Amino acid sequence: MIMRVTRFWLALLLGSLLSTQSAEAVTLHEETTDLPLAYRFVPGQRLVFKLDYRNNSNADFRRLFEDVPSRGQEQQQMSPMAYAFDISVQGNLTATVLEDQGQQVLLAYTVDSPRVRLMVNGQDAPTDAQGVEVDLARDLSVLVTAEGRVLSLRFDPNTRDFSKGFARAILALTQFVLPSKETAHAEQWQTEEEDQSGQFLAQYQAEAKQGERKNKGGSATFRKTRLRYLTIPQKAKPNEIPVRQSITPGGSLMATFDLAGGHLSILTGSLSEATVIGGKEVARAESRINLSHTKTVTVAANVLAALRRAHAERALIAEAVPLPSRPSAEESEITIQKSELRGATADSLLADLARTEASPANADETSLYLKFKALVYLQPDVSPRLGALLKTARPDSLTMGILAGVLGDVGHRQAEQALIAAANARPNDWPAQFKLISALGSVPSPSPEAEALIRHAAQHSTSPELKSSAELMLGNMARNLAVTEPNRAKAIVESFLQAIKGESSEDRTAQLLLVLGNSGSPLALPTLAQYLKSASPSLRATAASAMRLIDDRQVDALLAGILLSDSQVKVRAEAATALGFKEPTEATVEAQKKALLSDKSANVRLRVLRNLWNAHEAFPEIKELIKQAASQDPAKDVRKAAREIMAQNPNDFPEVRREIPSAPETTTLRTPMKSKKPKH
Repeated sequence: MIMRVTRFWLALLLGSLLSTQSAEAVTLHEETTDLPLAYRFVPGQRLVFKLDYRNNSNADFRRLFEDVPSRGQEQQQMSPMAYAFDISVQGNLTATVLEDQGQQVLLAYTVDSPRVRLMVNGQDAPTDAQGVEVDLARDLSVLVTAEGRVLSLRFDPNTRDFSKGFARAILALTQFVLPSKETAHAEQWQTEEEDQSGQFLAQYQAEAKQGERKNKGGSATFRKTRLRYLTIPQKAKPNEIPVRQSITPGGSLMATFDLAGGHLSILTGSLSEATVIGGKEVARAESRINLSHTKTVTVAANVLAALRRAHAERALIAEAVPLPSRPSAEESEITIQKSELRGATADSLLADLARTEASPANADETSLYLKFKALVYLQPDVSPRLGALLKTARPDSLTMGILAGVLGDVGHRQAEQALIAAANARPNDWPAQFKLISALGSVPSPSPEAEALIRHAAQHSTSPELKSSAELMLGNMARNLAVTEPNRAKAIVESFLQAIKGESSEDRTAQLLLVLGNSGSPLALPTLAQYLKSASPSLRATAASAMRLIDDRQVDALLAGILLSDSQVKVRAEAATALGFKEPTEATVEAQKKALLSDKSANVRLRVLRNLWNAHEAFPEIKELIKQAASQDPAKDVRKAAREIMAQNPNDFPEVRREIPSAPETTTLRTPMKSKKPKH
């Protein structure tokens, strides 16, 4: 389960960090009272710019799972979850107008004689740099609006995916979108634009007032700043928990726009971009660009005709794509797994596993797990071989833990069949069955055969531990099946709803509530809501916890109410934890603010503190509450946790070094990971 939370973001950020297009500015300085701010596109016209682009970007997704050393220390380590890029590109950027279609203009971009320097994780990468040089020299068809907003790109089919990220970065960085014709003399305007990371709101501000510009051959100066990214809500899959992500832009560019020539003259500045996932900063990038117009020429008619033919041929075989790079889930997964495997084979990994099993003291079990996962994902036919080892592996062995976990995590048909075969081979070995059934419960699209095996264990096992685990896994199966096979999911949920009716044992009732909670089914909500009113604090706490995966606004209101009103600490604490799994709303944030300020339990206040911090991007006022908790909360642990949030996020709390003295003792406030595995 380690990689499921990040599989999309890792592949996406690997490209988007190369851009860092957070703000641009344009400055037009000489003398214009009458010249409008407008591009002048003439077919056959070629603009030539001297380009100097530099980018430093790094990411460390291990921060999502554990505390790691500082960014500088981590750049020394090689890991598919932690990497650093340094790139510089110099050359002549050319933009040739192919067609002026009125509201849209077709351009051909290329970088003549590019010189690329690339370092990956502190090491020179000359081969990759040469590949980028070749690809940047290829023609790139770009469709823009009359105001300069990039609509789509068509890459040469031979352009490597790795190079496309750099081309997108440079193109997006030079994007300068003018106001409409009706407001062509505006001193300030806003536009919605795209860069490689997504859609954002940009603001342009004139550096000199209209009346201060002169008449002839004029230029004007504007500053462009990205105000914020425009987030598009994405509904999580039934077997996944949504993880909040935000990108914070910084920096600005200044540029000179030639009003008479109708084009940019100079663009220069530095930019930054920070990416936060699940409340933790996992990536940061910084860029500098210097772009200066050197000449404008008119290409020969035969050259223009050749460029147009090349574009027409490219349009037949290359799809028009937007600036944002959004790989599919499958493409993202393949990218990550290929990066992780790095040429390892089944034989080499099994040898590594045997050595680790024999001498586990200094073993890197996580790395081995991820490599086996990559192997199973990319080579499904290896699954039976691994499953055969599970038929005899000790239940408490590293072999059982890694291989069963990997097969369940990948969960394709071959992996599931390997787990079923191993479980059927050990019918009376309940410790092994426990591990294998837990792995089967993680399969994203479980087969009826897997469901039948787990049902049999739930109904007939003589081991209380195995019986309990099997029931919980059935609840998880119902959640995984909710979209693909809703009738099977409904049947599982209804069987447990029937079982809980009239149940008199408190322990058994709590178990059934957890199973229903694992299902995440709205069908379970009325029953869970009923138990929030139970006379038993333990059952109220269990019911609150079980609501964490149900996607229904009624749940938000119920949990917020319990958080503020229940007399028992453990019930309020479970309500706070469950709210951490929910998308924050004004109502739930307000309830948690009240709890942070007034709840008598430090345990409850700690839980809402981290929930509130995770929501601070959407609710900026939370920063003040964090500062208040750091200095005024009556509990030492809460004050320390708030101080650590501030220390770990200096961009949000620039005063941290002045106001918060360092303490000799440290505690770790771990942002709760929204793992897709349910509670057991």
